[in-house]
Amino acid sequence: MIVATQMFSTMTELETLIKERALFVHEHSSGYYRTSTFFLTKVLWDILLVRSLVSIIFSMIVYFMTGLDRNVNKFFIFLLTVFFSSLFGSTVCLFVAATASHYGVALILVILIYLVMMVFSGFIIALKSMFDWLSWIHWLSAFRYASNMLAMSEFRNLTFCLANDTHICPLTGLEVLHEKDMNFTTKWDLWKNYVVLLIMTVVFLILTHAQLLRIKKTN
Repeated sequence: MIVATQMFSTMTELETLIKERALFVHEHSSGYYRTSTFFLTKVLWDILLVRSLVSIIFSMIVYFMTGLDRNVNKFFIFLLTVFFSSLFGSTVCLFVAATASHYGVALILVILIYLVMMVFSGFIIALKSMFDWLSWIHWLSAFRYASNMLAMSEFRNLTFCLANDTHICPLTGLEVLHEKDMNFTTKWDLWKNYVVLLIMTVVFLILTHAQLLRIKKTN
């Protein structure tokens, strides 16, 4: 839910990005600036700086409201996950805004991308229940990688005991992770999710820059 909130919240940027797309076409054709200048400004200011501030404020409020394990390391993993989720969502919106010139079309495309990733994240529908010829899509789900980070960070050292101080603990956090097809044996199992999500973010940024160059040529 936290990951979905972060990614879907980036859709509020979409209308502004569509308007800026038209402004970019006009000003670039007039020779005001280069494509790379516009692109780097959007990435450094609108995505990195703004998303960092939003992620810090969101994490400071939500982490201590939701009853998660009060641990410094886990808090920073939570913060990093929120930031990466928000960062990825912003790059998707930036790419779609560079691709579609109409807000309605862009909105549908972003919703479709997010819904497919959410459905195949393994949380709405278990991966074991999916058709084999469709289950491969979960490898492309940013929702899954971000959710894996939060789940592994929170559950890896937990033990679930019965109530009333019976000291009977029939379930561990690692068993919960295994049930969700998240095998945690080394720290790399956690950090590789960040690596994949970062790669996906970079891919969308490259595609965005390519789309901006295409706009320049067609105009």
